[in-house]
Amino acid sequence: MEGRRYKPHVALYAGSGWRHLIPCLELAKRLCTQHGFSIIFITPDKYAPQKQDYIKQVHSVCVDMLVLEETTENKVEGFLKLFLYLNVPLCAYIVDNLWATTREMVAHHLNVGSALKIPTYVFFGYSASYLCLSFLKDMNRHQQGDIPGLRFVTASDIPGGLLEDKFPLEHILPVSELIGVRGIIVNSCRDLESSQIGALESSQPPLMSIYSIGPLLPESEPPGSDSAKQKCEKWLEKKPKDSVLFVFLGPALLSVEQIQELAFGLEGSGQKFIWVLKAGAKSDYSLLEMVRGEAQVHSVSELLPFGFEERVRDQGLVLDSAPPLGFLLAHQSIGGFLTHCGWNSTLQSIGNSKPMIAWPQFENEQRLNALVLVKEMKIAVEVQKGMDRLVSRSEVERCVGVLMGGGGEGKDMRMRVSELAAKVRNATTEEGSSRQALDSLAALFMSDMTLRG
Repeated sequence: MEGRRYKPHVALYAGSGWRHLIPCLELAKRLCTQHGFSIIFITPDKYAPQKQDYIKQVHSVCVDMLVLEETTENKVEGFLKLFLYLNVPLCAYIVDNLWATTREMVAHHLNVGSALKIPTYVFFGYSASYLCLSFLKDMNRHQQGDIPGLRFVTASDIPGGLLEDKFPLEHILPVSELIGVRGIIVNSCRDLESSQIGALESSQPPLMSIYSIGPLLPESEPPGSDSAKQKCEKWLEKKPKDSVLFVFLGPALLSVEQIQELAFGLEGSGQKFIWVLKAGAKSDYSLLEMVRGEAQVHSVSELLPFGFEERVRDQGLVLDSAPPLGFLLAHQSIGGFLTHCGWNSTLQSIGNSKPMIAWPQFENEQRLNALVLVKEMKIAVEVQKGMDRLVSRSEVERCVGVLMGGGGEGKDMRMRVSELAAKVRNATTEEGSSRQALDSLAALFMSDMTLRG
């Protein structure tokens, strides 16, 4: 081994789940294909077949990638020490900072990078808007009533819990704790969040370097349900351009009552739709029952109003499994997206020029994304909940009518999102802002390269 020469390597630790796997693999692929780095891709997961298939897709392009699955926190340090012992030049260690349960884990990985003297970076897979909120809270600046970088969102717009001490944004490691980190890599771009990124770069006290390299959207489609995709393809045949609303509220489960209100609202709107509805409803079981595997799960048909599927047979398609998201949002017949406003879904929708109905399921980054989409970007209409916390069928009809009904407001949103999509696509071209940010980051990796031997 002594005389062997290795390519420069980057180690990347990704969190669990699709929301982490997709952007982290896309980041790995760009570092590999655009800048020639070999990638050590580390994850705590044992990936299921669908995710394995997606990794294989990426691996066919990014051939110099080693995937280490089921890697515990203690194993990570051992692996990195081994690579250094073998004189593998580790230029950087990138730690995913996405999920609530990984706050201590992220801190652990940052300490590992520091102890081994490997330049360490945090990958922030949420929006730059959410990073602004994290920084604001960390600096106790929300008492001033403004949020730097969020021009059209005030502190009064933010759900109170997000700014209270009892809700410490535990899934985001506080900025003040990112000691020794060389920079934060953000899955966004200047063309999409210019004021937010500018505020982060000019913040006082100074924040570390920000590298906005997104959007990290998959070039090859991550696997979804093949049967669902085939059903969609057949159902969408000969549907007019922009005539169908895609309805998908992410992994959250709705109550039976809410499902039925949504169903009646879609039916009453008269709008053609494709609705991905998970089997099960959140009122069916407690969290403990879910963890134990004791949850009662209904079929989709049992959750819907009696006779609904028959009545809307020509108007809509209801699926109990999701087709590939990118496939549907890229389809010319899809004219809008009713979404939970998760960041990956939001980026996919904008990238495919689809305006949105914003229905955040959680009072976290989804709520903030919805505010930015509606108030700043003006490419979405937000649903309003009643006193009973339900979105009524009449409210569903209203929102669908605004977005898809052919009126001036919907047309304006469609025009704005098309303009934004063109800017976002340009960001990752050779002369684009995100590509230039990635080039700068790669150059820094090389200048900091740690050679051991």
